[in-house]
Amino acid sequence: MDFSLSFSFRKSDTNAKWYILILIFLSRLPFLNYGYGAEEDAWGLAVTAKNIALNGAYEASRLPGHPLQELIYSLVWNRGAFIFNMLTALISTAGIGFFIASFKKLNLPLAITAGITLAFTPVIYINSTNAMDYTWALSFIMMSFYFLLKKNPAKKNIK
Repeated sequence: MDFSLSFSFRKSDTNAKWYILILIFLSRLPFLNYGYGAEEDAWGLAVTAKNIALNGAYEASRLPGHPLQELIYSLVWNRGAFIFNMLTALISTAGIGFFIASFKKLNLPLAITAGITLAFTPVIYINSTNAMDYTWALSFIMMSFYFLLKKNPAKKNIK
């Protein structure tokens, strides 16, 4: 099997990863100005962000709540859907970056190709352009997984 497209930890690969991530983010830009999203939960996030900002007290948009996302949105509640969606696009792009970095950390081939594939999977692509919480959660899972790999807790406990 030819893995000629696989990437190692060379500096040029790091540059390629950044270029790919920039292109992934730019591919979302044309769709960020179409409202909060088709699901009522996205609109609920916007209303909740406004209520948090105006009342100064946390409330969940829907249970169990998305405190980080809701609190961040409350800081920009009056900026409109474009800003909400851009924050989602940024956090989901970061999640893709951590996904690629995790692949590299595991020495798996085709890390960037896997990241591009994930980024353009329809459910990821669509939900990275609206105010929903799916890609926020996935991004934090990818970040957690990367840092789990980086710390290598299994190796520290094996003697």
